[in-house]
Amino acid sequence: MLKNNGRLFLCDMSGEGILARVMLTYGRLCATDNHYFDRASLQELVRAAGFETTGAAIMHRFPPALLITAYKQG
Repeated sequence: MLKNNGRLFLCDMSGEGILARVMLTYGRLCATDNHYFDRASLQELVRAAGFETTGAAIMHRFPPALLITAYKQG
């Protein structure tokens, strides 16, 4: 729940880049991960929930993660 004009910060595993693909392959072999989001698909989910995205950035740390920032006008 956000207050009016509150900001959303959403971080999830990234499906972009070679390290992400290696980790996803490993996750599938262990039957724990089936899908990592790329920038476009995660932004679309955020928009579908009624938010306006303000940024998307790949975090180049281990494990590779994608950070989406957004807000919802109230």
